[in-house]
Amino acid sequence: MKKRQIFLVENEENTRLILSLILRKAGYVVVMGDDCESALKSIMELKKTPQPIDLLVADIQRDDSNALLFIDEIRKENPALPILLITEYSSEDILIKFQDMDFIGFVEKPFEPKELLYQIVAILERKEKFYPTGNMTLPAELL
Repeated sequence: MKKRQIFLVENEENTRLILSLILRKAGYVVVMGDDCESALKSIMELKKTPQPIDLLVADIQRDDSNALLFIDEIRKENPALPILLITEYSSEDILIKFQDMDFIGFVEKPFEPKELLYQIVAILERKEKFYPTGNMTLPAELL
């Protein structure tokens, strides 16, 4: 069975390295980016490879409009890519902004590593349920 690949977007280097270590210890392949713009380019390139991204984990800040545009762009380019947002927003604020998007999970800071891993497993299981063959193309009637 192939290892799942996670793209981690976190602008704080120490946090990015710690999260990467947690994810790798849990058995995931981790690709990292430190900002939304470079992450978007990398994700689009990886989409063309035999090992595309299985999940995007992104830290978004309350006042980061680039992060919100980033999520919108990801949705346009790869609408079925599951996304887990790490944020200091309250869950209610996040739910309002992203209520219409499928495959979005949220982890509120501060959090325990097991909470992050639980959310990742839950999102990937939902993805498998809807796309058991691994084909991440949404049916035309859902677009």
